[in-house]
Amino acid sequence: MKILNVFENFNFEYLVAGVIFAILYMVWSVTIKPRMQKKEIKTLLSEVASKNNYELLEAEKERYDYVFKATSDQKYQKILIKVVEVPKVSSITVNSKNTWNLQYGGSGAPGKSFLYQRYLNELIPFLKMESEEGVLKVVLVYKSTMKIQRYLNESDIAILKYSDLVYDYKIITFTDFNSHFTDL
Repeated sequence: MKILNVFENFNFEYLVAGVIFAILYMVWSVTIKPRMQKKEIKTLLSEVASKNNYELLEAEKERYDYVFKATSDQKYQKILIKVVEVPKVSSITVNSKNTWNLQYGGSGAPGKSFLYQRYLNELIPFLKMESEEGVLKVVLVYKSTMKIQRYLNESDIAILKYSDLVYDYKIITFTDFNSHFTDL
């Protein structure tokens, strides 16, 4: 009887509003946000491609997402681009050619560790691909990350720059792609 009395005074409008909000959030995160991100990436890539005498092609059923194909004599005839999405407050560590560790979460304040970590297994097929002569493999980190580092050996770590060749690929963030494309 006491339980029924609680529901008599309960305002179901709040419950309905909460359910509607949850549905709208799911629609946003599953459909709208990925479309906006893809459009933003494609816009930047097409701008950089046209500015640097490349043609942008969208790859389908490949290990990479986009291809820059040279329209004139360039340093690279093709640039294969794989996009990986990471949180802004994060750090990427390249442990080996095919093993990348993403640490994320927390405040990102100096001296504070990240709360979570995971391996970027979705990159493995792209990283294992053999690169040909005149072809550059690029991992585009969307949107940005605090730092990208690489193990040189068991105890030494180096912070990577855009011009650094890591095994047979280069790494650059989305926010720096336009301004540092020529450094690749």
